[in-house]
Amino acid sequence: MAGRHETWRTKPELWRKLKPVARVMRREPTQAESVLWSHLRGAQLGVGFRRQHPLDRFVVDFYAPECQLAVEVDGDVHDTQQEQDAGREQHLARLGVSTVRFRNEAVLSDPMQVVAAIKACISELKQ
Repeated sequence: MAGRHETWRTKPELWRKLKPVARVMRREPTQAESVLWSHLRGAQLGVGFRRQHPLDRFVVDFYAPECQLAVEVDGDVHDTQQEQDAGREQHLARLGVSTVRFRNEAVLSDPMQVVAAIKACISELKQ
């Protein structure tokens, strides 16, 4: 089983750099991240999630190691960094991690629809 989650482990030298960044991000979530976390925490969707979790050289908003799913909540800044986001998703995919993205507005206006979409991703990945 140790090999299965090997893909989400961050190298020690990167971990030392990313750990404080992830801690700050956990202490200062966006409103949308707080709303979504209230639906993901405690394995409410049948799998456990970690928030602001380092994966290789990135910190993802939410990560479910059991099904290797990263969930990202995007604000306006992502409108100008679509190429970087695509490269990040490709890199994570090479590590065996699937990524799903939602806009802040979607999380805030209809969190249950976002949760339903995440459930569908989990179901698909667990097959």
